[in-house]
Amino acid sequence: MRVAVRYAVNREELERDPFRKIEKAAEDLKEKGVLSSEEMAKLIQSPIQDPRARLGILLGMLCAMRRGEIRGLQWGDISTGLIHICHNWQDGEGIKEPKRGSRRIVPVPAILLRVLNLVGKDAKNFSADAFVFDGITGKPLGNTFFRNALIRELKNIDISSDEQKRRNITFHSLRHTCVTLLRLSGITDLAIQALAGHKDANMMHHYSHALQVLNIDAARESLEKALDNIL
Repeated sequence: MRVAVRYAVNREELERDPFRKIEKAAEDLKEKGVLSSEEMAKLIQSPIQDPRARLGILLGMLCAMRRGEIRGLQWGDISTGLIHICHNWQDGEGIKEPKRGSRRIVPVPAILLRVLNLVGKDAKNFSADAFVFDGITGKPLGNTFFRNALIRELKNIDISSDEQKRRNITFHSLRHTCVTLLRLSGITDLAIQALAGHKDANMMHHYSHALQVLNIDAARESLEKALDNIL
C-alpha cells in the first residue's frame, strides 16, 4: 500500500501521503545469501545447457545488474566490451529508467562475453532496440524464467532447493555476490558504488561524483584478475 500511495502522490494523483507519519512495523529481515568463490567457479565452469539462462545469471553475478535491468537490456546497450545500463523493465509499466536513476556503465568480463556471443548467434532480432532476452510477445522474458534458471543452475552444482531456501539465495543474491567479489578484488568502495548503481541517502554525495572518476579499464582488469583467482 505504501508504494502504491507514494507513487500516486508523486504523480500528483493524491494530494498527500496518509502513511507519511506512520512508522513501519518491525521486521526480522534475513540476511541475503551469497555464493562462495568455489561455488562461483563451479557455476561458471559447469556445462551450458541454456545460454540465455547462463547469461542472465552472469549479468547479475559479474555485472551487479538488477533483474529488471537484465530484462530491459537491449542489444544497442552493448558495445566494445561495455554494457550501458540505461533500461529497466517492470511488468505493468514497461521500459523505464534504472532504479533510482542509477544509469551506469559496466565492463563485460571475457567469460561473460563468450556467453553473450552465444546468445547473439541465436537471436532472431538483433536490432539496437531489441531485447537481449526477447520473449515471444515482443516483451522480455518474465521474472519466472530468471528465478527458475538460477534454481536449476544451482541444483546442477549441488546446491539443492532446500539449501537455497535455508541460505536465502535468490536471484538478487547474484548482485550481492558481485559486490562481494568486487570488494575482494580490491576495487574501492566508491568504484563499486558506481558499478553497482548504489544510491542511498548516506552515500548520495559520493555517488554523484563516482562515475566521473571511475576508471572502467582498471575495474575490468581487477575483475578479470579476481575471476582468474577463483577459477
